[in-house]
Amino acid sequence: MIDPGDDSDARGVEFSDLVDGDAQVDLDDTVVAEGGGVLVPATVKMKLNTFLRTDTNTRRIKAKLNDVVLDGNRLLGEAYAFANFHVGRLLEADIDAPVIDRNFYYRCLLAVCNSSCRADTLGESISISMSLFDQLRGDGHQKVDATLYGQLLADLSISMATMASNHLWMNIESRVERFLRWRYPELKKFHKTVVRAVVTSPRESIEKIFDADTAYKAEHAKMRKRSEAPPKPVRAVKMTAAREAKLKKAAAKEVKVAKEAVQRLAATVVADEMRQIMPLPGRKKFASKCHLTLRMYHWLLKQTEAGKAEYDVRKAAAVEAVEAVEAVENVGREPTRQGAGRSPQCQDCSR
Repeated sequence: MIDPGDDSDARGVEFSDLVDGDAQVDLDDTVVAEGGGVLVPATVKMKLNTFLRTDTNTRRIKAKLNDVVLDGNRLLGEAYAFANFHVGRLLEADIDAPVIDRNFYYRCLLAVCNSSCRADTLGESISISMSLFDQLRGDGHQKVDATLYGQLLADLSISMATMASNHLWMNIESRVERFLRWRYPELKKFHKTVVRAVVTSPRESIEKIFDADTAYKAEHAKMRKRSEAPPKPVRAVKMTAAREAKLKKAAAKEVKVAKEAVQRLAATVVADEMRQIMPLPGRKKFASKCHLTLRMYHWLLKQTEAGKAEYDVRKAAAVEAVEAVEAVENVGREPTRQGAGRSPQCQDCSR
């Protein structure tokens, strides 16, 4: 911009000065000249079409920006797909998942584009996944040329790592609870307890966690003591109506306590198994530890897919059984002929 000259004539920035082609205001000088505790912003935000005209140069700038945005979106989608493919391949081979940070996603971005970086510098595991992933591309599919996109790749890797960490930590509890509702509906009472033992308090004693959510805690303790103590001799007791009602009530309560004890034992086994799959170091959810949840996500996915396949098999078997029963019932039946069972008059009318 052109220097306005005398500071005494300095004024605030008007919108018309910004959109006109011959703006005569220096923003820095304006900020100094205003003073008095009132600052004029030296940064203006506006839409791209506001300051791009219709001449040839501005059309080229707009087209170049659109190409960069399109390339960035393609890189983002392909890098996420490659990251899922790479982590899934490692977990299927029973190899620990890598740390999910900006360096990991930067290497994933380099793996799905053409750049000056050599494939062997990305690491052996990523190089293997890169060659396998490229074999899945369709004929004629060209990678994005990211030779001049160094800063763009760095910015994308930061945002991708942040979003991945937030997604993994924010959804792990709901995923585990949803799996428990589907796989263990009979343990509904202890679903949230299992989630707390696996995710919220992974280092706390499982027995202590389940004691807090047990309705008959004292009764369970008494049952354990009675099972450990020697049996007492049976005494003859005169039965009365009041004593009979009391014994019935006690028997019903023992059934509930026994049922809860069985459910609690099954839930503790499930919680212990999930802790071994996802051994978290503590209750704090650090971004540097989010990769520890990947094995749990992978295990939940495999269990769900196996359940779906089992359901499809049972459904197909049930359909075949119904069809076989219908075929047996139809054996020996004569097919119904058109006009059979009608009176001669009706048959004449139908002609």
